[in-house]
Parts: sequence; C-alpha cells; structure tokens
Amino acid sequence: MSNLKNGLGWAGAMLLVAAGARFGFMDRDAALTLLLVLPILAIASLRDRVCHPRSAS
Repeated sequence: MSNLKNGLGWAGAMLLVAAGARFGFMDRDAALTLLLVLPILAIASLRDRVCHPRSAS
C-alpha cells in the first residue's frame, strides 16, 4: 500500500476515536491518550526507513 492509503487509514482511526469520545462511546481520558499516541505511531509506521543488517567486515 502507498503511504497515502496508509495515512488515510491512520486519519480514519483518529477521527473514529475523536467521534467516539465526543458522543460518549469511550472514556474521554482514554481518547485523549490515544489521540496523543496514534499520530506518533502513524509517523513511525509511515516513514520509509528500512533496517538493514550490518555486514560483517
């Protein structure tokens, strides 16, 4: 998947958390914590960094 599609998925998750907190489906403190953590996880997962093992030389 492209970063755009993955980013839209993360944005949708954040909107659902915000809506759930707004309409009382989830605890407000839990929603605030998730809204702080989800963008950090999104940035970490959308970066194009790849881990390569070091060559033994």
